[in-house]
Amino acid sequence: MKNSIKLFTKVLLVVLLSQPTQAQQTIAGKKTIQDKYAKKIGNLRFSKATVHFKKIFSNEVMTDTIQVMNNASYTIKLGQARTASHLKVKMEADSLLPDSATNIIIYYDAAKRNDFGMVVERIMITTTDSLVKNKLINVSASIEPYFAPMTAEDSSLAPRATLLDTLLNYGEVKQGDSIHAKVRVINTGKRPLQIHTAKTSSGTVTSKIENRLVAPGDTTAVNLLLRTASIIGDDTKKVVIYCNDPYRPKPEFLLRGKTIAIKRDDH
Repeated sequence: MKNSIKLFTKVLLVVLLSQPTQAQQTIAGKKTIQDKYAKKIGNLRFSKATVHFKKIFSNEVMTDTIQVMNNASYTIKLGQARTASHLKVKMEADSLLPDSATNIIIYYDAAKRNDFGMVVERIMITTTDSLVKNKLINVSASIEPYFAPMTAEDSSLAPRATLLDTLLNYGEVKQGDSIHAKVRVINTGKRPLQIHTAKTSSGTVTSKIENRLVAPGDTTAVNLLLRTASIIGDDTKKVVIYCNDPYRPKPEFLLRGKTIAIKRDDH
């Protein structure tokens, strides 16, 4: 499709300290190529180079669209998109004439991804652009567990995840020390509890689940290791445990303490 730039109108509201207290100014103008296609990769301009599926349930397929424009003086061909199997990429055109644009549609299949929490991956699209041949698009998603509607009987028999501890306050440690924690989880429900994964937003914490399938009345543990080499001062790390408890699918555990920097001898 031929690229088109649309007119825009914006209203600027100014708050004044004197009377009258407000003044309104209307600004009209024309969006530039840089406004519409803000991300430049070689000779191609993209409306964005990052796609984020803010909340997607584990049984869903969601889509997002990126617009791409050819800023070169020659035709650029769009080739194969290389990515993970749960991502599908559809390009509405396989080549772009100068100043023309097309859509790239990204399909995200959360069931095929088979994970929970924040996940990140990349799409690489090969092109004949002489400046940058391979275009990288970042894709992230926050995957939430899906639960089908339950009957009263299902509700009464559901697995229940109960954390015996929700906080480890490890006090003061020296930078570089390792902190170990054991998060005990008991199934207080009447059906087996499935521990899917344990996630944290920090790469300083790693986890290992002892038993992922927990019978009613039994207990499992999530073993955590916190490395403090890159931490200084007061710190709190949150660990989210994803499970098949429909009432509490994401119980949380906190690691909290203070890391003291090691004084290094300058001589």
